[in-house]
Amino acid sequence: MAKPEQKDAFDGSDEPGVGVVKDSVLNRLGDEFSEKLEQRAGLSEELTAIESKMVDRMRLKKITVYKYANRQLTLKEGKVHVRIKTVDDIGDADTGDGE
Repeated sequence: MAKPEQKDAFDGSDEPGVGVVKDSVLNRLGDEFSEKLEQRAGLSEELTAIESKMVDRMRLKKITVYKYANRQLTLKEGKVHVRIKTVDDIGDADTGDGE
């Protein structure tokens, strides 16, 4: 069965809000947004690589919770990843090891 033809949403109609509108500010903002998305994608790949190295190191050293500065790394098994959280007072943080 043949598909019915669909009308193009941007058919050049003269009705307000229907025709193609060009706006240089929106074009610039759209380009800026696209750049940031690309940067974020690149950062995501870098973060994934670093997280993988942290998982490998924590497994090698048999560490499940690691604290440094005001951060705490927790190795989560299953879908293996490292959870990083900021703690206000590292001495008050739950280590998960019964201490």
